[in-house]
Amino acid sequence: MPESDSVPATSSAVTPELAAPVEPAGDAPADPAAAADAETPVATDEQDIPNYGTTPGVPGDANPNVASVVEALANPAAHPERLSPMHAPAPFNAEAYLSNPQAYLDVVEPGRVFQAAQPGEAPRLRPAVAERQRVVQGEQVALSVKGVPSGMPVTFTSFDLGVFAENRLTSVTVPADDRGLATVHLEGTPGTIADVGILAASPATSGHIRFIVEVVLPGDPEQGG
Repeated sequence: MPESDSVPATSSAVTPELAAPVEPAGDAPADPAAAADAETPVATDEQDIPNYGTTPGVPGDANPNVASVVEALANPAAHPERLSPMHAPAPFNAEAYLSNPQAYLDVVEPGRVFQAAQPGEAPRLRPAVAERQRVVQGEQVALSVKGVPSGMPVTFTSFDLGVFAENRLTSVTVPADDRGLATVHLEGTPGTIADVGILAASPATSGHIRFIVEVVLPGDPEQGG
């Protein structure tokens, strides 16, 4: 597959490389003993983690959600709402959704998490699992909400990397089942560490659910806590 037809690994921040030691001024060679005593930069815990702040790339044809992002990357001005939660998607149209739910579910729009119904106009969204979870990097944890009318969409968006197993991206929209439950699985991908904030909402319910998933490294003595 051409490299342009894939979603590249992303980074939430640029971490400067540690500066190389500087030779002393003048003609004399550096003194090894003095160099050993000199203050040198010390890497933070995050800098010690391979690929910290990035999430692995995914093939552009992995699934329809990824394909929708690839299309947006080719022309960001046409679909900025697929690339960032800071760009608002079109208002939710219940009639259009019900006529073809899959067309809505196949497109990623992270900002859908800000399109919840107004209080009093719809049932309130509730968590179906603990809102604080822990997962070992490389493994998955289920996040679930309830109170959603059957078949209606719920969007989960991560603001701190990781990916959802359902589409390998940081945002996903899934339909509620006949019990009113909507469930996704967050994976603590390489490069993701510490607290990951996830917001969940549905245009068919009011309110938002905020999950916090702590991603710990394999072998972390606190991972079983």
